[in-house]
Amino acid sequence: MGDYAASFDNLYRYFDYTMHNRDRIFYQYALLNLAVLHADFGAYSEAIIAMQETISTAREHEDLECLNYSLSWLYHFSKAHPEYQGKVLERGLLGADKEALTFLKAKAKETRIDNLDAAQHILSQLRAVQDLSHDLSYCIALLEIELQIRREDYTNAMQVLGKLAEKLDAGDFDIYKRIKVMICKVRIYDKAGIPQKGFSVALRAATLAYHAQISPVLWEAICAICAIFHSMKEFEGSMRLLEVIIPQVLECEDCDLAAHAFSLLADAHVGKAGLAKGDSLQRKEQLTKGLVNLDIAFDEFSQIEDVKGQCEMLAKKARIMHLNGDPVLANDCVAEYLAIVNAAKEPRL
Repeated sequence: MGDYAASFDNLYRYFDYTMHNRDRIFYQYALLNLAVLHADFGAYSEAIIAMQETISTAREHEDLECLNYSLSWLYHFSKAHPEYQGKVLERGLLGADKEALTFLKAKAKETRIDNLDAAQHILSQLRAVQDLSHDLSYCIALLEIELQIRREDYTNAMQVLGKLAEKLDAGDFDIYKRIKVMICKVRIYDKAGIPQKGFSVALRAATLAYHAQISPVLWEAICAICAIFHSMKEFEGSMRLLEVIIPQVLECEDCDLAAHAFSLLADAHVGKAGLAKGDSLQRKEQLTKGLVNLDIAFDEFSQIEDVKGQCEMLAKKARIMHLNGDPVLANDCVAEYLAIVNAAKEPRL
């Protein structure tokens, strides 16, 4: 990890130079790096305070990219360190920070990156079509669920899922559709921060897919189980499952499924590194393997132009770079993150 005091001295020296030459418009990035550095050395309370200052400064400068990155980092931090969720919520940095959410939504519309509204409009047009087949209605419902998940509106996502499940119970006995609905339910629980609630559902989905010999949804179900394993810190078990199924996942030629599988494998390696001793060789090896799998996941997300997935992989890479004591490469990841977000703002011709 390097020397704590020396790291701070170098960080302060670098940003003193930056602010002297570029005024205060980059001050929020100094605070952002300070927060991440605190976290890297285990000073989590100081990290939360520094990130609060980062968010305030980014909001003051109307820096959407920095604000979005900071909120995303803090969200993942609170999930990784649930014992600090109280302090995060107490300071109004997540959940209760309605001002930040309102600001993000307003700025997103101004910069034309709120593609979710466009997706909602298209779905509304599709639902208005008369006499849709059962298969098309089913696909539209799945898209609606995905949209609500991306909006982080898990209540509505579960309501749409419930209606779809009722229709399937009423007469459509397609086992593939039923398994997909079950996997969607597990995903909603996971995204809502209660992954273990979906454990029994994930196991049933995997069992049904196995007996029906439907490979793609079987791999999806196993990925869902692995995500639950991570919440239980069962990283070794998750790693073994993923290493077994990934060759078969690649044969499906489904970039989204492959991206999530490699992302989960990266999380398993990083989680295992977190259980190892400070500067041990095992810890370094696990972090390196995590980076390799994040790169593969990033490439898969890039194939389908999933900006959110790309950014999540880069955010994870930046954190590992900081853990490895390499702030230069970490900043490169942040720069690439911002470049992708900026590119997404541009309207397509």
